[in-house]
This record gives sequence, structure tokens and C-alpha cells, in this order.
Amino acid sequence: MVRPIDLIAPPQVVTEVVPEGLSITRNVGFGPRRATMVLPITLEDYSRWQRKEGLMQDIFPDLSPDQREFMLSGITPEIWAETFPPEDEED
Repeated sequence: MVRPIDLIAPPQVVTEVVPEGLSITRNVGFGPRRATMVLPITLEDYSRWQRKEGLMQDIFPDLSPDQREFMLSGITPEIWAETFPPEDEED
């Protein structure tokens, strides 16, 4: 029997230090797709967050909501727009 949790791929986060901060590649929260985003954060702060040493908004106060969502789910604004397109307004 397949449990719903078995259908969700693990995050499989790959990080690389770049001049702009940290490049993070991870699986999107649904499906086999992967996404990458360069975030203006340090490896030290990223490690603190992974160890659950504080809330995301406290460790990364300068990240936008879109950047925080990416860290949690792997979903970029572009993937969100593709997956959940705006509904046409009724006249």
C-alpha cells in the first residue's frame, strides 16, 4: 500500500557558496522537478536554520516571503504561477 507521504520526494538540498550568498537547489514540494535559487544568506545561518536553532524569519530577516517559501518547499514564484494560474475574473 502506498502512503501519501511516500509520494513526496525528500528535499535533497544541494548548496553551494557563491559570491552573492548561497545557491540552493532542491526538489520542488510536488513532483520530480528541481529548482535553484541564489539567496543572500550565509552557510552559517543556513546551518543554524537546519539545526532548528531559531525561526526562519528571525535567522533570515532580510529574505522575502518568496525566498522563504522556496527554502521550505522548493517552489519558486515562477513554479507557483505555473501551478496555480490566476482565475479569470467574471464580468
